[in-house]
Amino acid sequence: MKEETITVKISEICGVHCVGVEDGASLFNKLSVQLKSGAALLLDFAGVLTLTSSFLSASVGKLYGQFDPEDLDKRLKWTGIDEDDTQLVQLVIRNARAHFVKSIKDRKIDDDIASRAIEGE
Repeated sequence: MKEETITVKISEICGVHCVGVEDGASLFNKLSVQLKSGAALLLDFAGVLTLTSSFLSASVGKLYGQFDPEDLDKRLKWTGIDEDDTQLVQLVIRNARAHFVKSIKDRKIDDDIASRAIEGE
């Protein structure tokens, strides 16, 4: 069975200037719900005039902290943007992956330290 692909028209949700963290967080919430349902997403940036890394970090980048990165790479695609903005999306994704991998490792270290402290008491 092929998974459903939902096209998300960014300009209809966030407008033509996608710059604010608040708009990014709002988009994150919508994308997160759709991804939890098992759908694949095609983010359509057609009509978006301004796209910033802060917006992308708060929307697309944050997804990498909530979902398995390899699965997300398969289910999250984009269209309707030029080469410069494609590179910006890829940069945000690389940074998010690195950030969340580090966060997971840090949490594991904290858990290990806490376990040792409890066992030592």
